[in-house]
Amino acid sequence: MEITIPLKDMTFDYRDEFDRKSIAEKVIKLLDSEIDFCPMAIDGGWGTGKTEFCHKLINLIKEQDAQRRKAAQEAAGNASQAVTDTAEITSQSTLPPERAVIYLNAFASETVDDPLLCILAAIRAEFPDENTKREICQKAVPVVKTLCKVAGKAMFAHAFKQDLEDVSEAVAEAASDGVNSLIDQTVDKLLDQYADAQKNLDALKAVIATATAQRPILFFIDELDRCRPDFALSILELVKHVFDIPGIKFMFVANLEQLKAAIRKRYGQDVDADVYLEKFINLSIIIPPVHNRTNINASYLLLKKEFSGVGIFDNDESIYSEFILHLILKYSINLRGIKKLIQNIKIYASLNNNYTLNKRFSPGYNITFLLSIFIYTFNDKLRNKYILEDVGTDIFDFLGKSEDDTLGCLLAVLGSLIYHAEGFSSEKVDCSPKQKEEIKNIVNYLCRNDYGMNYSSFRKILLRTIQTMNFLPVYR
Repeated sequence: MEITIPLKDMTFDYRDEFDRKSIAEKVIKLLDSEIDFCPMAIDGGWGTGKTEFCHKLINLIKEQDAQRRKAAQEAAGNASQAVTDTAEITSQSTLPPERAVIYLNAFASETVDDPLLCILAAIRAEFPDENTKREICQKAVPVVKTLCKVAGKAMFAHAFKQDLEDVSEAVAEAASDGVNSLIDQTVDKLLDQYADAQKNLDALKAVIATATAQRPILFFIDELDRCRPDFALSILELVKHVFDIPGIKFMFVANLEQLKAAIRKRYGQDVDADVYLEKFINLSIIIPPVHNRTNINASYLLLKKEFSGVGIFDNDESIYSEFILHLILKYSINLRGIKKLIQNIKIYASLNNNYTLNKRFSPGYNITFLLSIFIYTFNDKLRNKYILEDVGTDIFDFLGKSEDDTLGCLLAVLGSLIYHAEGFSSEKVDCSPKQKEEIKNIVNYLCRNDYGMNYSSFRKILLRTIQTMNFLPVYR
């Protein structure tokens, strides 16, 4: 049994089935560059493994930082043996500053309902010096108070260095109430609040900048796309307008398409979400849904790795591999989805005495079993029909077609075997005349007598598997 480790401890050495370490190494080069490319974003669709990649990247950064410091210490130690104590002190002073790497799950932090507090608390925790912690806290209090005032809508915008639009709104409201005598007071009060907020904000940024000069920070904010639109966009705005501080580099981990949807939801469908997002993200690194070198689908590779001991996916050009890869691509199954498929295969195994995939079993059984679990996992409509033993022509639509002759024939034959059951014949398979021989070979391959498979077996396997997964009496 494979030993699992916590996600936060995940490294590329532990597993890197999609060859993403090389991507991480390039990201680190950008982070270490004298040119500041931040804020950056790790972008990818849901279920492409962004969070795991993020933790692996963080641990690789920590590993490389430790190696650099160790090398610098050894160089300083060697130098101290050959030169005076003064030179030794000089050498020690050239050691690179120890860098802090912060990970924040924005979605989990939504309960706090104040992204400013979340970010400040994470930064403050990285400094062991109590004086620094105390000073950050003291400078943060008036900023947080200002931003949290009930009547602070205008103040909130001012604190983020935006325009004075809300001042005019407040004036208009006062005038509309016929309280003209309060206009001057309203303006004076708002301007005083703005000046105080700006002063407090500058003081806070100065304290953090002093601290990060001694301990730079790489700040990763994950799961931004899963947050409420207002919370997610508040984080983006805070990073740009409040935490644009030397010594801090931010990296967002999110599905940027979902962030764009959040932008349109907040500001209207007519807003150019791409242009808006460019204000907050300088560079995005896309996590590909395929192996970084071979371009083989990442979801298929995960499935192959999980069942490497079974033997049916050993050859990427085998009928098993071609069949499941066809379904994965047809239905755009991401890594999160394939993990659900793997989990359901394991659930079935637990319910059915570990009788699942096996190279010693009939090819017809293995392929039909894979199809059954795939339908159960990803297609509620067909799953519910098959629970009621209602098998119709929609199985052909689900399987689809392929331009590859062998795979195309397999899909056509498998659909016909499930639909027609004991009434199947090769003549009922929808194919061109030139494929007749291929159809015959596929039928013989799937229905080999030494495995006890016959024409009616395929529908039975499909229904039995799905009903077992639903804890129903098994179809016989």
